[in-house]
Amino acid sequence: MTCHEVQNVLSLYLYGELDFAREEAVEQHVADCAFCMHALGREKAWHASLQGENQDVSLDLLSRCRRDLTASLSLEKANAPARIPAWRSLLNWFDLSGLRWSSKLAYASFLVLLGFGAGRAAKDGILPDAGSRNVNIAGFLGGNTRVRDLQPGQDGQVRLFLESVREGEMLVSPDDPQVRALLVAATRDPENAAVRVQSVQILTGRDGADVKDALIYSVRHDPNAAVRLKAVEALRHFSGDPATRDTLKHALQHDGDPSVRSEAIDVLAPEGDRINFTPDLVNMLRSLAVPGEDDDYVRLRSRQLLQGMAPAENDTY
Repeated sequence: MTCHEVQNVLSLYLYGELDFAREEAVEQHVADCAFCMHALGREKAWHASLQGENQDVSLDLLSRCRRDLTASLSLEKANAPARIPAWRSLLNWFDLSGLRWSSKLAYASFLVLLGFGAGRAAKDGILPDAGSRNVNIAGFLGGNTRVRDLQPGQDGQVRLFLESVREGEMLVSPDDPQVRALLVAATRDPENAAVRVQSVQILTGRDGADVKDALIYSVRHDPNAAVRLKAVEALRHFSGDPATRDTLKHALQHDGDPSVRSEAIDVLAPEGDRINFTPDLVNMLRSLAVPGEDDDYVRLRSRQLLQGMAPAENDTY
């Protein structure tokens, strides 16, 4: 396996989702490749920092919430009028006790026909399919709708769990303009780092200034290192853009998380690609290659890049 192939499946490897042959190939490659071994360490650190966002709720708070919920349910039950189940009401409406056997058979046949027709209508798309839980996007989005959670779906779709006046779930295409706007907004969700990470992952590989600006904001301002790391990885798609390169240089020089800095230098100067050694990039690499640099990977990678410069470029800078 190549370095690129290994680093693309590191998350699957850590979760034990690879088959035996691919898992063994990853382990053999990592054992012989210092860069991929370091990348595996970064991936582990990312998972650890994401899990570190979870906060335990005090037992006292849980106890008070349970008491309040029990009291509210009891009050609701006491005040609720006696209700006849819907199926009983339907049977009462179809009271067949006074009918002859032939009339009862006719009513039963009608109900069977009604059920069969409704099933065909749902299959043909006349009625909504309750299993898919698809809803009209334009009718649902709007107001103060925000993303509560999201998961990758099948066939390139994304499953959104939304909060508006009510909670809802949608299975939609992330390329729909309204859904895309929701995903971009979710990258700045102030309460849920997991939603921010998932949003960045869904937007990864997609074009557009809105996506690029959202990723740049995440790298520069997100307080969670896992979100910043995934945003740096996603900026690989815009690595030729000047604003993106400035953001990567800023992360490399100022980010407090070693994993983010290591990923930033890999995106700025991908291994195996021809590097455009601009004066500011060369000066930055020289400042990072000195013994005082704390991050061993960043220092060694900076030295490696400087040593790989063509003689003419060395003479120029």
